[in-house]
Order: sequence, then structure tokens, then C-alpha cells
Amino acid sequence: MRRSIWAYILVLGLLGVFGSLTWLTRNPDAEILRRAENWPVVGKLAVRFQQAYRASYKTEREDSEAFDASSEMTDLDRIAEAIPSPPSPVFAQHVWVLPGMELKSRASADAPTVFQFEKLSRAGKVENRGDWYSVDYHGREGWVHLRNYDEDAEIPYGEEPEPVGPVAPQVPEETLLAATRKYLRGGERVSRLGPYALYTDSSDDELIAFLDAVVENVEAAYIKHYDRQPIGEPSEAVVLFQSDIAYRLLQRKSQRIAGLAAAGHSTKGVAALYIGSRSRSEVASTVVHELVHFINRRAVGPQLPPWLDEGLADALAQGRIDDTGALFPQDLGGRRLVRRNEYRFEGGFANLWRLRESLQTGELPAVPALMSTDWQDFVRTPKVKIHYAAASFWIRYLMGGENGRYAAAFRSFLDEVAGGAPPTTTTLRTQLGEDWSVINARFRAWIEHRAEVERLPASTN
Repeated sequence: MRRSIWAYILVLGLLGVFGSLTWLTRNPDAEILRRAENWPVVGKLAVRFQQAYRASYKTEREDSEAFDASSEMTDLDRIAEAIPSPPSPVFAQHVWVLPGMELKSRASADAPTVFQFEKLSRAGKVENRGDWYSVDYHGREGWVHLRNYDEDAEIPYGEEPEPVGPVAPQVPEETLLAATRKYLRGGERVSRLGPYALYTDSSDDELIAFLDAVVENVEAAYIKHYDRQPIGEPSEAVVLFQSDIAYRLLQRKSQRIAGLAAAGHSTKGVAALYIGSRSRSEVASTVVHELVHFINRRAVGPQLPPWLDEGLADALAQGRIDDTGALFPQDLGGRRLVRRNEYRFEGGFANLWRLRESLQTGELPAVPALMSTDWQDFVRTPKVKIHYAAASFWIRYLMGGENGRYAAAFRSFLDEVAGGAPPTTTTLRTQLGEDWSVINARFRAWIEHRAEVERLPASTN
């Protein structure tokens, strides 16, 4: 009897100690538990204990044996496996990336491509620098260029993402057109400039007639010069203000262009510009510039980088326009005014003068840097006039510099972009077939030579 009492005490002690640990849970068939099954009081407890842990132990053991049989992991590997993986990063903001866009190793079009998106994708936003966004896409980190991306919009690319390649004419957005026409302040006249609707408060019929003749020739000049055929027929509208004050008031309503020293702008099928005290050649040049933006969409594609979109527009707009309204893109347009050894330039001559000055001061950007500049950095800088001038003359050089050395290659580049190729330095350099150091040096030498041919005065610096 004394042995039985001590046996009870021993079993209860073991159950109390090992039950709170792991030994008995890992050994439900232990000898002491099998003996305890027939003991009074503790027998039922021992049976229940065995039933509860025998099944789980069997499963664990089977899993463990299966793992060991298929694994050759070392002890260090098993320890590493046991360490929990860090949680996936949680991003406060995300961006949508369109198919075909490239993830770059740094914020530059020339940077190596880390990954190319094949479908509409959602990526975690780390930061952004203008139109360049640092993102994390399933562990891939890099920079993607999202031009005109509106993070506050429900659909950041608009109602539908604009496709790559030429697009149909853009009918003016009714709300925007109505808001723009309000600044005509009751003096509105509705007419036509070539195939485009015209809304203006100008009473200068002679000027309107001249602009009409110019606009009639714009698309034909574009097709002949750039060898690109736009799709569809123009459907956009032009709003021409007599007063520069009215235009500036309108300009202030757009965060994108507010404060810029612009003579006009175009968006969503509406081109707006002013006459003010400018000469008719200056006004005509601005009209051509804004309409070329519309044609670019129909002939090459939307969402072009600023060097290309602005360069194509300015190169054509700053060509010579004669008194009949005919355009001669290969000739430099504008005016040179000389009075008592003082010089004043307009149009293309003003840009050529500005470029030669920037060459001498070291402010002229290298061509690859210009081509990699996004919209914000292109316009929101004291160098904005240099950027426009450089883009314009870069296109002029590609089309006619050195007796048309690169004209065929540039037209092939436009064909590629219209077909969906990225309008980057890599795509263009492949067509040009030379290193950027060589091309850039030739471009700069051509600017100096062109200034001499045009007999621009020597620098005052």
C-alpha cells in the first residue's frame, strides 16, 4: 500500500512537471503512461493524455520525416529557415504603371532597364522627382517615368490611358472650351482658321485673314518636312485673345502653366494664345507652334517628351513664313532689327542668338541631358528659354544640318516612335549610328557656323 501511494505521487509529479514541458507530449507511448492506464484515479487522466497527444505527435513525426528525407539542409540552414522573414513593405501610396514602361536603375532615360512592365501594374511609391517615380514592384526597385501623372485623380492617366502611336483628332473638351471663351469678355467672334474653329475678340480682319492663310498651309508643311502623315482631320479649336492680360488671367487658372513666360498653350483640343503688341509674324509663329502640338498627336503620338514635342513645334513655327502665308521650315524665320549698333531679334534669330550665348557661357545642355529632361525641369527653370531654343535647333540640325546628314535617320526615328518605340536617347542614337560625344560636338559646331552664316553680331561678353 505504501508503494502504491508513492507510485501515485510519482505519476502525479511527472504529469505536473512534464505536462507543462514537452517530454510527455512528444512521448505519449512512454512506459510510465502505459502502466498508469490501469491505476485508479490517475488511469483515466493518463488515457486522455495519450489520446490527445498521440495523434498530433504522429502527424508531426510524419511531417518531420518527410522533410528530412527530401532535404539536405545543414544545421545552419535550418536555423536560418527558422528566422521569420521580414514583412513585405507597406506603402502609403501606389502608382499605376502602363504596359511597355521601363523600370530604370536611376532617374534617367539612359539608365539601365531593370524591368519592363508587360501589363497595367500597381507599384509602391517610394518618392518622386518631377515625372520620375521611385517605385517598388514585387521587390524590384527602380525609377519609372510617368509623364503628367496625376496622383490626386481617380484615374491618373485620364478616362483612358493614351495609347502609344498616332491618335485620332481631339475634339475640344466642352467645359475647358467654355471656361476659356469666358475671358473673351463678350466681344467674341466665331470664325475659322483653316480647318480649325476660331473664337476671338480681335477686330483685326487683316491679321485674321493672314493667320487663316498660314494655318491652311501648316499640315501640308508638316507632312512634307517630317514625312509623317497625320491620321484623321483636325477637330480642335483656337481661342485668340486680343489682350495679353486676358490670356494671363486664363493662364493663372492652370497650375501646370501658371507663371510661365508663354505666349500660348494647348491642351484637350483647345489652343489659346494672345496678340497684344506683338508683330503678326510673332503671332503667326505662335499659332503654328500650338497647332503642331495637335498634329504631333495625330502623326507621332501623345505624351511625347518635351524635347521632341516642343522641338518639332518650334522648328516648324520658327521657319520662314512669307507674306502669302506659305511656310518654309528649312529657312530660319523671325526678324533682325539693327538701330544705332543695337540689335534686336525675334523668332528663330532670337533663339540662335540665345544658343550661341549659352555656348560661350557654358549653359547649353548636352543633347542627351536635354532629351532626358522631364516637363517640370524643362519649363520650371531660369533656363527655360535655352531649353526651348536648344530643342528647336536640335530638331533643325537633325533635319537639315550638315546638308541633311541625319535627316533620313531622324525620320526613321519618328517612324519608330509612332510604332511604339520609346522616344529616348537610346532609340535615337541607334538610328544616328554614332556616339553622343561626336554628335554633340557636331551640333555645337553647327550652331556656331549657323550664327556666322546669319551674320549675328559678336558676343558682348
